[in-house]
Amino acid sequence: MTLNRWIAFAALAAALAPAAARAEGPDAQRVILRTYSGQYMTRPGWTELESAACAAETEQCRVESFLSDSSVRFSGLATAHERFAALLKDANVAPRSFVFRIQVMVEDGQDAPPAKLPAAAARALRDLEELLPGRKFVPLDAAQVRSVNRADLRLSGAEGEGYLVRFNFRGKNGDDKLYVEEFEIYRGVISAERRILATSFSISLGETLVVGTSKTASGKAFVVLLTALP
Repeated sequence: MTLNRWIAFAALAAALAPAAARAEGPDAQRVILRTYSGQYMTRPGWTELESAACAAETEQCRVESFLSDSSVRFSGLATAHERFAALLKDANVAPRSFVFRIQVMVEDGQDAPPAKLPAAAARALRDLEELLPGRKFVPLDAAQVRSVNRADLRLSGAEGEGYLVRFNFRGKNGDDKLYVEEFEIYRGVISAERRILATSFSISLGETLVVGTSKTASGKAFVVLLTALP
């Protein structure tokens, strides 16, 4: 290459350099649409990621569609995608499972012998009996279940009755508090007419709560204890 041609080439490169630099500006403002997948993600989880990733860029930043519970199409600027991908890496972890123990007690007169219960359940029942002086309760049935976010189980009741228990719950990794939603008990079968208890509450790991009270078919009072095992 002659000196003159080299000088001409260098001049052309110098002239093009500012144009290339300017091209980066508009490109950085280009809205990008990408698909993201997360084996352990849920729709509420994706929504939380969307809120966090788009907090600083509310325009043109959103989950465009759910391809499934574990896959979404997300649109936003390059910076929003960087945040979304980083948040997804932290959020897409195997959900923690929790163990619950459910105890059903029935009223059985003042002379009933002390119920043999785990320490936490015994304390909760003792507190209840202090609020209801003169009334004693004995165990009917108990069951233990491990789950990630939902539980369904069957318990035996008094006088041949059977109870169906179902509830949803949510918690976060590293958090000892669980939020139990739609805790329901049905007598025999699941139907609105057979539902005898419906409530929602929060419970900490290691805690036992008196979830609620109802009556057997013959009119005896019974109580339901729930323990979130640590």
